[in-house]
Amino acid sequence: MFSIMDVFPTFAKLAGGNVPDDRPSDGIDQRNLLLGDNDADVANIC
Repeated sequence: MFSIMDVFPTFAKLAGGNVPDDRPSDGIDQRNLLLGDNDADVANIC
């Protein structure tokens, strides 16, 4: 599942950047989903 909240952290990481840590972010980096990585670490989802 991919939410609109996941767009910023995912594309920030793809571009080589980081999500600011001075405020909360509900999004999750979904690079593994987009890149088809079957060995994805799903511990961050819940």
